[in-house]
Amino acid sequence: MDSLILRAGTRWLLPVFLVFSVFLLWRGHYLPGGG
Repeated sequence: MDSLILRAGTRWLLPVFLVFSVFLLWRGHYLPGGG
């Protein structure tokens, strides 16, 4: 049961995490103080 919830959670969280990390990277490039 726990593994099923974990699998469903990662399936939903992985794209969200990828989009969020890309957003932070892109935002950091075009704002002062970003790498």
